[in-house]
Amino acid sequence: MSYPLLRHIAFTARHLGILLTITFLLFSCRWLFATFDLNMTTFLPDGNHVIYWLPYFQIGIWLAKNQEWIDQLVSKYQSRTWGYLFAIAATLELSEFYWTAILKNSAEAVGHYTRPTIILITLTFLLWSISWQFRGQRKHLPKIFSNASFTTYLVHVWILRAIAPLEIVGGILFVPLAATISWLIGISIWKIVKSKRWIAIAMGA
Repeated sequence: MSYPLLRHIAFTARHLGILLTITFLLFSCRWLFATFDLNMTTFLPDGNHVIYWLPYFQIGIWLAKNQEWIDQLVSKYQSRTWGYLFAIAATLELSEFYWTAILKNSAEAVGHYTRPTIILITLTFLLWSISWQFRGQRKHLPKIFSNASFTTYLVHVWILRAIAPLEIVGGILFVPLAATISWLIGISIWKIVKSKRWIAIAMGA
């Protein structure tokens, strides 16, 4: 519902920097309040609130509409550099996740989405994946993942519900398993829709 308004907000590097800063501070405040029981959680809603999703959505709109700018930024550094940054961010996120899980005796107590480390791991993986196209290898692969990303986003919630019994394998194994299944199904649906085979399927039904 917000897309018609958000898409008209002008992109500039300064605006992107401001939005990233506000988003990181927003997530950090929520994480601090929930982690250390500061009795201020009422000032910020839980992680499912639109206030946390809209910044991500706006960042995605800007990056999609200004690919040349982000490509120039990423191409200044080697793909390996972005991979190292992602590895560091992933290590920080996992360390923070398990630390808060032990501290609160629950992995759900602080929330999965309202973590500042989530911003780091999301952005570094995004930049790393963009850098793949500059390696001269499998240039079509990032494009497929990019085109199918929204379809994957739409179906991943239902996939998580369907494979919920597999959570017994533990988070370390369940997360990559869920991600792999979500991407495979998301890409498959995107290919079916793109090829318009769904029309023939519907007519045959």
